[in-house]
Amino acid sequence: MAIVILPTVAVSFYLKLGSPDIPGQSALARGDAARGARSITRLVAQVETRLTRNPNDGAGWEVVAPVYLRLGRFDDAVAAWRKAIALNGETPKRFSDLGEALVAAANGIMTEEAKTAFQRAVSGDPSDAKARYFLGLADAQDGNREAAAAKWRAMLAGAPNSPWANFVRAALAKVTGEAESADIGSDAGDAVAVQNTDEAQRTAMIRGMVEQLADRLRADGDDVDGWLRLVRAYVVLGDRDKAKNAAADARRALQSRPADIDKVDGLVKGLGLEG
Repeated sequence: MAIVILPTVAVSFYLKLGSPDIPGQSALARGDAARGARSITRLVAQVETRLTRNPNDGAGWEVVAPVYLRLGRFDDAVAAWRKAIALNGETPKRFSDLGEALVAAANGIMTEEAKTAFQRAVSGDPSDAKARYFLGLADAQDGNREAAAAKWRAMLAGAPNSPWANFVRAALAKVTGEAESADIGSDAGDAVAVQNTDEAQRTAMIRGMVEQLADRLRADGDDVDGWLRLVRAYVVLGDRDKAKNAAADARRALQSRPADIDKVDGLVKGLGLEG
């Protein structure tokens, strides 16, 4: 729950003042105490009610977008960041946050739209660590490990003691296969743990869960979100043919719901599964 505290306080302030300003750490503690037992779901529902009445309230979209992300409502986070950018203007941070939401919505896949968002973020702010990391991830997913390693080494060279440094070191160690090349030092254990993960066992477990989802959807195909998750999961596993077949099954199951079919088609396009 701690991961949603900061966005929750921002939501609380927005509901009270109509402002997206996020308070400092001491105010965070005061806001958390004042909030008491109010749930994040209730707070978000109040913001959504306000946005239904005033869909052009850019402050509201900006406040709720990161909360959606932390709640796992990735498609809603994408939509909220798009609204925030349209209403509040283009900034490197907003593009970076949109890119992060797009990657999450695609189940970890770097779509072309996400890559473009991160590129625009870096173009406006070359120091944007989030965007720089994800652009390295795009290289890694494309099989260009050298380019990914170069981007991440450049990040570490410029800020070796930053809060995100250990995370980037671990990612670098994974693509190079050499813990020492990541300049890990005393944090070598974290990177080695990443390297030594039993990929076969983990993949088998994931495949098992994916097949359970597929079985459920074959029995009851009314869950459009389930179909979207299934298509994304097959792409992550490298089963693009299965992803295409799942999309075709989804269209058949949802044939009486054109709006849901549009969602499936949009995902197929975003993941490059057309043709």
